[in-house]
Amino acid sequence: MSNNLGVNVAPYTIRTFDGRVLAYGPADGDNNTIPPPPRPVIAYRSPPSQPERFSIGQVEQDRNRYYINYLIERNSLLYDQVTAPQQWVIIFVPVPGRVVFVIQTEDERLWLAPRDDQDGQIRVERVVYEEPFRYPDNALFELSPLLN
Repeated sequence: MSNNLGVNVAPYTIRTFDGRVLAYGPADGDNNTIPPPPRPVIAYRSPPSQPERFSIGQVEQDRNRYYINYLIERNSLLYDQVTAPQQWVIIFVPVPGRVVFVIQTEDERLWLAPRDDQDGQIRVERVVYEEPFRYPDNALFELSPLLN
């Protein structure tokens, strides 16, 4: 589901640093309810079908705040739910030979993929850093633009 709440909205696929594809898992609950139940955002080694289309749009021009579909964090887990979408901060991370980003809440809790190349739901948590500062690999994501 795309949203038109931001400006400069464009469709993307999102992959983890190790190449897993983000897509929606099965919803918890009855799909006939209004609004429908939340769908977990899962990192899949082999996606169930086509990669998910995530519409990413700026909240305002010249601000580093974005909507990504109707993604929200609840209980430290990432879901798509038809509610007021959460704002996310997307930050470029320089990694030689790669174009990767961290995606975080305004209070600096990061999206984190499961470790060890496993399928699983994306978590949203604070990371404790060690010196020298470096984001963990499971906090890095590739955003690939799709043609409309």
